[in-house]
Amino acid sequence: MSTDQAVVVGLFAVLVIFGSGTLLVIGLIVKRTKEKYMHRKELIATWRRELLPLSQQAISLPTEFGAFPFMHLSAYASLRPHLSKQFRERLEAERQIIQFIIEDGRIVGVVGDYPHKQLMEEIARLEREWKLV
Repeated sequence: MSTDQAVVVGLFAVLVIFGSGTLLVIGLIVKRTKEKYMHRKELIATWRRELLPLSQQAISLPTEFGAFPFMHLSAYASLRPHLSKQFRERLEAERQIIQFIIEDGRIVGVVGDYPHKQLMEEIARLEREWKLV
């Protein structure tokens, strides 16, 4: 084998090794991107399934977890860092505005500043921001 042939074979071997390494890296990037996409999609589904139904429920007395029933769930804990600062602060404020509906001296209902619509909008914002729709 001549020197020129040895150089060509050596370069070919280096290119094959470099190419396979590059394909491996690209494959890992694609896999990681897909996993991130699927994880975010599952988060959105979980937040909608677990938090939205409870976001319409009556306000309870403030507890260490907050005034709304959904605030003690792990789903809320995973959503909390992604909420806009303004919404999170309003949601976690010490005071919530409620109004009692009284008929014949009895409380027959409660109207509160329920966060259902705003929570839906926050989840939809994240879904758009993460390019899931």
